[in-house]
Amino acid sequence: MGTSITACLLAAGHHVAGLEKNVSRRRAIKHHVLTLLKELSKEGFLESDPEALIENLTVSSLYSALTDAAVVVESITESLNSKVEVLLQVESVVSPSTLLSRTPRRSPSRGSRKRCPFPADFWECTPTNRLT
Repeated sequence: MGTSITACLLAAGHHVAGLEKNVSRRRAIKHHVLTLLKELSKEGFLESDPEALIENLTVSSLYSALTDAAVVVESITESLNSKVEVLLQVESVVSPSTLLSRTPRRSPSRGSRKRCPFPADFWECTPTNRLT
């Protein structure tokens, strides 16, 4: 789970549902994200209370936690097969209108995306891409 992007989304006022299969990492995520939010607050980038914002974070091991998501940001280990597997699982529970954002390195190619139910609905998360 991408904790930095999670902290940024929480700081912007969004509710975030995260998926983490590893039990020990899942237990530590809220603490780590809260630390990031406190750093943002200390640096003057956050007006809201970090303790209140962290309540908008749900961490689960179940893909069904993503069912109502408008946007899903894939942020997993750099393994092409793992990325494809995760994206297939995500697409099995989200709406066809859900925007899927993926990390740029070793992201599924057009050929491997054809295996996904909604292969055209990807937005690559890079510094040069902007939602307009």
